[in-house]
Amino acid sequence: MTLNAAILAAGQSQRFGEANKLLAPLGDCCVLQHSVGAVLSLLPEQQVQLVVGHQAAALAALYPTLHHCHNSSYQQGLASSLHCAVQQAEESQHCQALLVVLADQVLLKADDFARLIRAWRQQPDCIICADYGQRRGVPAIFPRAVWPQLHELQGDQGAKALLRSNDVVAIAMANAAFDIDTPEDLKQAQSLLLAQQ
Repeated sequence: MTLNAAILAAGQSQRFGEANKLLAPLGDCCVLQHSVGAVLSLLPEQQVQLVVGHQAAALAALYPTLHHCHNSSYQQGLASSLHCAVQQAEESQHCQALLVVLADQVLLKADDFARLIRAWRQQPDCIICADYGQRRGVPAIFPRAVWPQLHELQGDQGAKALLRSNDVVAIAMANAAFDIDTPEDLKQAQSLLLAQQ
């Protein structure tokens, strides 16, 4: 069973201000490198794609050897990035499921992704997702059978409706609750990452 990963990094990060939050320094690297690094510690490069849109060239330049999926419709919301990711995954006949990761969930560690992957290997026909504080969300693994439903999503809704369905295995994952939307979040991330060391 082959699993591919899509790291969604196409958004404009409007609440962050003029700068692209994914390029902002965080520790000894930038925000994007935290999530990509954790995924690449578990999956080979050829199974990982980076979905870019806003400032695509600058983000893609950080990982020139990864597959890049350019979402030209990134201003239409998160669903457009999911469409792009699924479309690229569909081109791989061997890919049975897609791990979807938001690039700004910087507290996630390789172990968090490994727990999702272990659960998927045990139940490959189910959606596997993070559960944080009574909420289900990404990162999540979507088996090929539900990809058509991902194509139907619109706007900024993401896959929340799918994650409320019955064939979902939810894995407790407190680290998934935090993402970076504002400069204040970035400062908080610095402190939280220092505390984790």
